[in-house]
Amino acid sequence: MEKLKTELNLNDFTFIRDLIKGGGSADEMWPDDSERRENKSFLYEIVVNQWNGVDVRKWDYFARDCHYLGIPNSFDPQRLLKSARVCEVKGEKHICYRDKVADNIYDMFHTRYTLYNQAYQHKIVNIIEAKYVYNDCTPV
Repeated sequence: MEKLKTELNLNDFTFIRDLIKGGGSADEMWPDDSERRENKSFLYEIVVNQWNGVDVRKWDYFARDCHYLGIPNSFDPQRLLKSARVCEVKGEKHICYRDKVADNIYDMFHTRYTLYNQAYQHKIVNIIEAKYVYNDCTPV
């Protein structure tokens, strides 16, 4: 961590935090830097993509949750990464994917649907969560 502090400045840490936090746009993050806004706005789509929901955070928890829950995951993030390009869409730069990987993107959203139906919104999970919320308990 000490080496990071010597290599990165406060603006770098703020930028990394904002990428992870998501929720902002390039206009909000770089109000005084129009060149960075125009050329680097796509960076906010990598970790938490609020434009279309295709982001690496989702890929990470899909892989982990499917593995530990024994749910099949046909989504291949490596295939998607190989086709990723930065393109200009309506005057803004976005991460775009080739049309030939559309089926893989459908697989990603199907995996999300499956995880919500079979795990995240399972009736037992909802009962346990309600118990902790209503009884103000914390899991051990």
